[in-house]
Amino acid sequence: MTNPDLPATRPTPRHASRPSIALLLAGVLAAAPLGCKKKEEPAPPPPPPVVVDDTPPEPDPVDMRTLAAQMRLDRRVQIADAFSTNKEPLARAALAFANALAKGDHAAFGDMLDPQGKKDLRALIDDDLWQDETKKIEAVRLVSIGAGSGGFGSFAGSFAAPTKEQLRAQIDMAVQMFQNMPEPMKDQIKAGMGGEELPANADEYVAWMKKILENPAMGGSMPPAMLAQAREMIAMWDKAEEPAAAPAESEDTDAESFTIVVAIQEPGVAYARGWNVVSMGGKWVFKGSAFPVFPDKPRASDFDDLASGGHSPMPSIELPEGLDVDLDQLMNNPPSPGGKGGGPAGG
Repeated sequence: MTNPDLPATRPTPRHASRPSIALLLAGVLAAAPLGCKKKEEPAPPPPPPVVVDDTPPEPDPVDMRTLAAQMRLDRRVQIADAFSTNKEPLARAALAFANALAKGDHAAFGDMLDPQGKKDLRALIDDDLWQDETKKIEAVRLVSIGAGSGGFGSFAGSFAAPTKEQLRAQIDMAVQMFQNMPEPMKDQIKAGMGGEELPANADEYVAWMKKILENPAMGGSMPPAMLAQAREMIAMWDKAEEPAAAPAESEDTDAESFTIVVAIQEPGVAYARGWNVVSMGGKWVFKGSAFPVFPDKPRASDFDDLASGGHSPMPSIELPEGLDVDLDQLMNNPPSPGGKGGGPAGG
């Protein structure tokens, strides 16, 4: 029974709710992508990292002559064009070293030497030789500089004695010179050495020199300078046979090491020597070596070709009287089997 007070309503068919459901489904279908979903492209790889080389550039070479002028050096200090370094502390040390030697200032010179060099200098002073020898100096020329010990028989930092291998290589130079001599010269040298055969290798050379040093009569024809070098070489050789001492804790085994060649001009003659220069304890320390010994030249500037490899070091030797032989020729162009010097290579 119906309520007469309510408005009449039309009967709702059962399917009347379907349009709203259909519209809802239509909206869902419209929102869904049609067909296959497109594969997304991968993201591009990130750009390579920018490598920034923050290594500071090498400093420019030191202007050696400007620095020398600033240091107000002795006028006898000379600098070859090839003597160049970009380390100003090293440049200052080399100039101060040459200056002390030119002036004969044993205090300043000794302050830069290694412990053994200080002892040797003290001996020269006590014997009145330092003053006598430095009076002759007309010029001290810095010829060349290079990294490392340069084969001068010294270790950076420790200043240990040369190894047996280093000494053998140095002595082989002398042996080569002996073997390259013309036969008449060999005969004269052997006669002056008591008839002893010339050494063929470093071990024979050491034994030969020991005999000469023990028997002064055998070494009568050898100049005193060569005998002194022989004594030093034998002492180093014997020391090299002993076990190497452990480096002291205070030693800087990573110290920088350089080699310089210094030429000294005296009246009518110039000679050059090698020095190891090592940075130790905030200062540069100099150690000299008897090997190699460069042949004397008329002028200190004549050694400038060492910087370009134009000259090979060799032990010094005084030739028997009456024989005039170019030692460079002997070292670089040995005589032919017939005893005469060979010609130029390839000619």
